[in-house]
Amino acid sequence: MNRRIFFIFLIMILGTSLSAEGIRRHESRAGFQLTAIHHNTYLGGNFQRGIGGNLAIGGDVMVWLRGRGGMVISPDITYYFPMRVSRIDLFVGAGPSLSLGFSGGSAFRLKAQGGANYWITSRVAGTAKLIAEIGDNGDVGGSVGVTWRL
Repeated sequence: MNRRIFFIFLIMILGTSLSAEGIRRHESRAGFQLTAIHHNTYLGGNFQRGIGGNLAIGGDVMVWLRGRGGMVISPDITYYFPMRVSRIDLFVGAGPSLSLGFSGGSAFRLKAQGGANYWITSRVAGTAKLIAEIGDNGDVGGSVGVTWRL
């Protein structure tokens, strides 16, 4: 199991190392996040690519280690509100979420999220978001992390 976890983190690191330019000008962003939903703590990565206007597509890949562990894959589309404050990005988003247990079992839910990025520098931001999983055994939680422009 430790090899699988190492392999997943390696893929997330390599995936977030991709290079791109400039969410409102087709900007790409990547980040790591620590998420708590109900009694589980997740560690994961996030990637987004601007698709024009204030929209971005992307998603999260997270793992949890409690019990036998598992993985969550959740693509989403995100809307960034136009702001006059240059250091803050407020956003909302939604998409499907698939949880896969390492020893079997799965769950499909819809994910809704909202949060903010606070840009510490022009390339690095602190991120906080509220996440609601809607569906069988749905729940609410939060996430904090670091985001950077690629």
